[in-house]
Amino acid sequence: MRGEREPVRAPHAADVAHDKLDAPSISSLDPAKVLTGRPSQAITIKGKRLGKVTMVRFNSIEVKPDFVSDDEVHFTLAQKDLVTPRVLNISVIDPQAGASVSAKLPVV
Repeated sequence: MRGEREPVRAPHAADVAHDKLDAPSISSLDPAKVLTGRPSQAITIKGKRLGKVTMVRFNSIEVKPDFVSDDEVHFTLAQKDLVTPRVLNISVIDPQAGASVSAKLPVV
């Protein structure tokens, strides 16, 4: 009939397209530990889905990576980061997919 509206149906979960982005993951750090007192230390992070990483976080400090590819990220720890023996919790950040689970890097 004229003037009657068809009922509006809520979209079903199967009808909605989801663009799920997977966060990057870390499989290893090279070197596996670093020494205190060094002037600086280059670190290589190996893993998956690293190509869009824009930041490396260790503990609560964020630094820009020196190099990024799909399976590697390079960054440098400064001398001030290598003064005290401790464990650094390192993660990588993709602004769209999120942060990786952290990997531990001992400073000895």
